[in-house]
Amino acid sequence: MREGKLMENNQVKIFFDESGKNNDRPTTMGALLIPNLVYENEIIKSFNNRLQKREFELHWKDYGGDSEKRNLILDFITTIMKFSSTFSFNIINYRKPNLQEGDKHIFEDMIYTKLPERILYGLLRQHGSDISINADIFIEKATEYDKRKLKQNIPHQLNIQAIYRGENYRIKNCYYKEKNEEIGVELVDIILGIVRTIILNKNTSKKYIARNELIVELLKDKNFNSFLSKIGYFEWSSDYELKKINFNYYIQLFLSNQESWINYLAQK
Repeated sequence: MREGKLMENNQVKIFFDESGKNNDRPTTMGALLIPNLVYENEIIKSFNNRLQKREFELHWKDYGGDSEKRNLILDFITTIMKFSSTFSFNIINYRKPNLQEGDKHIFEDMIYTKLPERILYGLLRQHGSDISINADIFIEKATEYDKRKLKQNIPHQLNIQAIYRGENYRIKNCYYKEKNEEIGVELVDIILGIVRTIILNKNTSKKYIARNELIVELLKDKNFNSFLSKIGYFEWSSDYELKKINFNYYIQLFLSNQESWINYLAQK
């Protein structure tokens, strides 16, 4: 162990969610780290209070062109992204292999235990020898996690990793949150939905077109564009180890397929 006193503990919150299951590709899991001081800012607290009072709901999968929902998502993302320079975000896009019936349960155990651990550890590691982090984790409640006692096991496994690898972080608490109960979890849901839509890059229905046009509007915001371009994006399948991919390639391919973005560039 290193001698000497570390700097004061940095308090952070990490929010975890997934989007896409089984054959609904792309299947993704992601987590967002936000410093406590940022999350407790009045702007973010206001969104959280309104959410908990059921003044609005955020569901990317339900958005198909409704103007009220569009304006809500635009306002929410562009406002929250004022703080994006303090955020860290990791996502894994995983592919389910062809398995024998008996192996499917083992694969699901791996997906719902090891992948969350990898995503969360990636946000906590290598912060420097003089930085100490205390983290609380918030996970959207789901049967898959509850059945595998993720709330209990994730802090235990991550704290073991910290000791074994000499990392200066500690998981203090882990909570399950219902849908529309914690704004940080809903932010992850929206980001994952946007990432999946960009990867799919489809214009085959009114719903896809509406979502694409909303993403184009969001990407005109420099804060959000910069944030999304720099996320830690990884792909995994049984054929190869976890690979880090520059997500900006996906963004550029998506935008080059959007007429509204081309027109926007032409008018600048």
